[in-house]
Amino acid sequence: MNFEKKSYYFIKDKFFIFANDVFLLGNKENGHGRPCLLIEIENKILWFVPISSKIEKYKKLYAKKLKKYGFCNTIIFGTLFDKECVFLLQNMFPVTQKYVKTIYLDRVQKVPISIEHNLFKQIASRFNQILDLVRKGNKSLVFPNILEIERRLKDELIK
Repeated sequence: MNFEKKSYYFIKDKFFIFANDVFLLGNKENGHGRPCLLIEIENKILWFVPISSKIEKYKKLYAKKLKKYGFCNTIIFGTLFDKECVFLLQNMFPVTQKYVKTIYLDRVQKVPISIEHNLFKQIASRFNQILDLVRKGNKSLVFPNILEIERRLKDELIK
């Protein structure tokens, strides 16, 4: 499979078993996958940001963070299929190709769904800032232990 930044993918359940991290937003119950936006490709590591449709829940969390810190760089609101959604940088994660189930296709046109350019730029910029801070030791920005998951994925690639 060729991977394209700015496209949405579904992740296999076996990744969440492999990662064994309670802070990862796994696939939805009842067999439905959670769309995840491909943000970055580093060597053979693919970085994703999960999406949620629970707008009210995250608006409250966003407001709480704004009140406490004066900003919130881990939650971004946008649209998918002209419906409001939320991009959860606080739950971003790495995977390898083996754990990607499929690309998210438009059911009618059968073409990959992609994100609006300016929204992608905003998300990618914040992603890079957050990942840089996490790699420098600030692990409070992201709930999953993404550096440990990344290490284990790299080990798996070597084998």
